[in-house]
Amino acid sequence: MQNKPLMLGCMTLTLACGTSVYAVDSGVSPAGYSGALSTPNAESIGVGDVVLAYTNSIDAQAHHPDFTDHNYVLGIGLLPYVEVFGRLADRSYDNPKLIGLTDLSTSIKFTVPDMPWLVRFPHPALKPHLAVGVTDIAGKAQKSHSYYGVASWQYQKAGLSLGYAETADVVYNKTNVDGIFGSVTIQPTDWLQGIAEYNGQDAQVGVRVMSPQNSLPLALRIAADVRYDLSNEDGKQAKWGVSVQRPLAFVAERPQVALNNITPTTAEVLPLVTASAQVQNEQTAVSIPTHNLEQILKKQGFQDIRFGTEQDTLVISVESQSYLWNDLDAIGAILAAFYNASADMENVKIILNKQQIPVMMVSSQRACLATWQQQTAQSVCKTPVLHHLHFTPQQISAAMAETQWINAPVQSSSLRPRIGLSPILNYTLGTEYGVLDYSLGMATTVEIPLWWQGLLAETQYTQPIEESADFKRGGVFYDQRLQAGIKRAMLHQYLRHDRMDTHVAVGQLYPNTYGSFVEGQFNSDYHQFSATLGYFEQNNDTQTRHQPMLLGYRYQIPYYDAQIAVKAGEFFDGDRGLKVESRFMFADTDVNIFFQKTKHDQQQARSYVGLEIALPLTPRRAYTHSVLQIKGSEEYKQSFMTRVNHRKNYVEGSWGNARLFDVPYNIDDILFNRDRLSRTYILQHTARIQQVFQQEIHP
Repeated sequence: MQNKPLMLGCMTLTLACGTSVYAVDSGVSPAGYSGALSTPNAESIGVGDVVLAYTNSIDAQAHHPDFTDHNYVLGIGLLPYVEVFGRLADRSYDNPKLIGLTDLSTSIKFTVPDMPWLVRFPHPALKPHLAVGVTDIAGKAQKSHSYYGVASWQYQKAGLSLGYAETADVVYNKTNVDGIFGSVTIQPTDWLQGIAEYNGQDAQVGVRVMSPQNSLPLALRIAADVRYDLSNEDGKQAKWGVSVQRPLAFVAERPQVALNNITPTTAEVLPLVTASAQVQNEQTAVSIPTHNLEQILKKQGFQDIRFGTEQDTLVISVESQSYLWNDLDAIGAILAAFYNASADMENVKIILNKQQIPVMMVSSQRACLATWQQQTAQSVCKTPVLHHLHFTPQQISAAMAETQWINAPVQSSSLRPRIGLSPILNYTLGTEYGVLDYSLGMATTVEIPLWWQGLLAETQYTQPIEESADFKRGGVFYDQRLQAGIKRAMLHQYLRHDRMDTHVAVGQLYPNTYGSFVEGQFNSDYHQFSATLGYFEQNNDTQTRHQPMLLGYRYQIPYYDAQIAVKAGEFFDGDRGLKVESRFMFADTDVNIFFQKTKHDQQQARSYVGLEIALPLTPRRAYTHSVLQIKGSEEYKQSFMTRVNHRKNYVEGSWGNARLFDVPYNIDDILFNRDRLSRTYILQHTARIQQVFQQEIHP
């Protein structure tokens, strides 16, 4: 699917966006950066913000009656001072003899941090803010490749930007921002802007209308603009654009405060209880009222609820399957239940289980929780609100062995089905056959925890719902359509030993593909080493065998919700190579930018870059009945990737030529809540535990 020639230009597509250092809001150019109308400025999208935008023109000339334009832009603020954009431009001619134009490109911009300058300025408004960027960085079939640098100034309600751009020779149309450019923006109110700019070739003027900050629910910002090209001689039609922005995170966490600074040294094994203390436990156990606490936890959907005592500490052990977005919500809810219903106990210890396997333990004190309840800074506690975090099986088992248990597990999770409903989508994006082709369906997943610890049976059934013409019979993507039937049916066993976690599965991995795999992980605070081995046979005419063998390493970047990972070896279809990922977490949403390169025997290597977004597509808490649980998808993923380092930029949707072996029901997802039950993650997000605690205390 070869990208066809595209005349890229200075398009109008705007949005009030970003966490700006300016009082004047920025827009977004369809070329792929924040700026004025078509020229960039020295601003980046706010960290964790996402921008979706559309305009009815793809170049700097006004709308022409002989063709129809559509331009789509997606931008994400990944890190402070860094924004990444993807852009899909499509032009179709009314004359059937003319070939349409399609292009998919990726751009990135770096804003220089506001740091002290060696040169002193007589007025703060004269101090420039700087940024550099590059457009269309993916592949050799580049239609809009350019580099630029820009400086911006702001004074009261006016903004000024000046810069220089160098456009590559391969660009088909020189109406791109090229040479010296500049813009002036006047914003008399928080909802109206007037803009004039010069892009190195042409002059444009425009008006933008924006929703004021915090005026819409869900932190949405909406903008619309109209632009007029002063140099246009083919017609005087104005162009228009609309856009919307919001945070990627569904939950806005409060800033972290100093009282939550817990170092890894707090995770030492707790001292063993003496024999006299055990006698005290036995005497205390019969007098602790847990009925109200049990009813609260049952109502919240927790399973395998068990209570015990250790000296003056109440121990609560639960299976956590009800809080689907983030298990930090579960910790906050349990702390609130303890605070509300157990006035006789000063200390609490919570053991969180996944698939009946203890995965973490946390302890706290009522006096410390009172500071959260009063929503004040820490005043009565000299130690953090969360005193100890334990993650290894030995640490948790040692504490459980010294606990005097009061009751047998209540509301058992064994043999209780968990039914998940989620959309499923195969699609292609930006091919010569159309802007978007798709096959849409519904996936129904049934999970059944079985008789012993860590044993889980699951199956997924797919039902097609709707598909575009190219996915129907006779269409070019017919073989990639969704088909009705059982997509997967496997039996999983999870095991934990010290810092080593293991996952073994057997059954049907794909339709007509049967076998088994084993996944192993070794975890420390910032490092993870993994290995995956599998053997599958596909029941087709050739009796194809698949023997994936992969090694992986993941590094957690300290103080940031970001990871870098690499996986290398032999993938599912026998191709050998590697995949490098950079993963960014925004509360419950993940953004993954990846590069993969694989090679089959006797074939050339294929390289791809791609973007994947994963988010929970479900209520925050599952519907739990006495006999079953109903939920959505805890991690719904959509991705696209495009071939690079090749004269043809093939654009793949949710499937591609290099099929990688992504283990279903992997350890990170099932045991560690999409990798959100690590020590580093919890210590950086105790503010979220506090938020849920306060919500449950003050419903």
